[in-house]
Amino acid sequence: MLQMASGCKGPEDVPAIDALHELPFAGREARIHVLGGGQATDSALGPGGHEQFSTVILGRVTTRTWGQLAPHVAPAPKGNTHPGRVHVVRGLTAHPT
Repeated sequence: MLQMASGCKGPEDVPAIDALHELPFAGREARIHVLGGGQATDSALGPGGHEQFSTVILGRVTTRTWGQLAPHVAPAPKGNTHPGRVHVVRGLTAHPT
């Protein structure tokens, strides 16, 4: 449907995706806040795109996912199965909430 409506060959040709790739890199310079959400396997931001975020919120993730999104905080803290509990990673520390 997207291809017929806009004439795009695929998701990589959509202008909004191009803007999404550039937005996190301009965030601090443009004095804006960017929030991103998704699965650990999302590649919408491209390789290393998650590194542009100063704060990462991780809830109920595997050790492998922790290693991908917050490798500088090791070892990964023990997860909590209580609904709503997450770890907020900022800088070199992880804070349970």
